[in-house]
Amino acid sequence: MTKKELYQIIKVSLPPKKYIVDELLKIHGHEVLRLPPYHCQNSDSDSTEFETDTESDSVMSDLMDFSD
Repeated sequence: MTKKELYQIIKVSLPPKKYIVDELLKIHGHEVLRLPPYHCQNSDSDSTEFETDTESDSVMSDLMDFSD
């Protein structure tokens, strides 16, 4: 057997990951949907980071304005 074949056997036999938060939400009638990892096209973090940086720059410039 090759490493690849062994890895496939191990991967199939592993139980699925369970998260405590998911189980807690399921009890209360909610379902958690997860995005695939490392897919930036599915994540809004880049645009949120830009908005946050822009807002913080604006606030900092107002705070640092000593032209009174």
